[in-house]
Amino acid sequence: MTERRVAAALLIGAAMSAIGTAITAHSVLSSGSGTHFALKVFLPILIAPGLVAWRAPKPRTFGIWTALATISSIIWSIGGSPEYYERHRAGWAAVQVSAWTTIGIVVVGSAVAAFWFSAREVSEDDLATPLARRLRRIVQLVVPTAIVTGFAGLLPGYEMYFGDTHLHTETAGGGWLLLFLALALAPAAVVYRDPRRRWAWIWAGWTFPSMFLSVMVSFGFRIFERAEPLWPALVVRFGVSMIFVLVMLAVPLIALLSRGADEAAPSRLPRARLR
Repeated sequence: MTERRVAAALLIGAAMSAIGTAITAHSVLSSGSGTHFALKVFLPILIAPGLVAWRAPKPRTFGIWTALATISSIIWSIGGSPEYYERHRAGWAAVQVSAWTTIGIVVVGSAVAAFWFSAREVSEDDLATPLARRLRRIVQLVVPTAIVTGFAGLLPGYEMYFGDTHLHTETAGGGWLLLFLALALAPAAVVYRDPRRRWAWIWAGWTFPSMFLSVMVSFGFRIFERAEPLWPALVVRFGVSMIFVLVMLAVPLIALLSRGADEAAPSRLPRARLR
């Protein structure tokens, strides 16, 4: 079964990435570190729901895996934050990249699988409707915009100050921005494959929380620090704003105003007149 193979591939990929994360963390962090302990607890929790998706490979179980993985990732990012000295250790960047790779495999992979296996095959006539053409055009605009935005988010984006004292420089979005963008794009493949009004509304509704969090990350909202944006941060802001407009405004308008495959085309046959 295709769904089972996808679940198995996600499990194997996530497990291999998690093992790499654990090995890297063991070589960088001390054994008594709270950050190291949080990783050892978090990684099995992240992957464990995938066993259910593998045993019962349905869109619903993939969706549950996505939700649980997202919640556990947020809890880990807050509770497992490294100490100041750990962030400046040689090799910490490798731990961070490996951990976010594992999160991305699980969260994005399970979300895409949940939407993909919910879609149906469509005919060429269905793809020729105004609704289908316009929705596919939106996908073709959103995907490259998200790729450029995600790349810019990895570059230095904010100089952080406390008063007039420069503390450090942060990325324009980092791992969180990539995760939120990937989540927002998860239904895009389904909309392109099955461009119906139903999926357009689901895409807009699904994207709202992800894009809200992307805005929070990309605009550099801070409580105790002052953030001075650099040019990559401006690129990220523009990209996030464009995606928000396309998905949250253009897609619902297209769904409301465009004719889809489920609507009968107006008849062009001549009508007889009675005199």
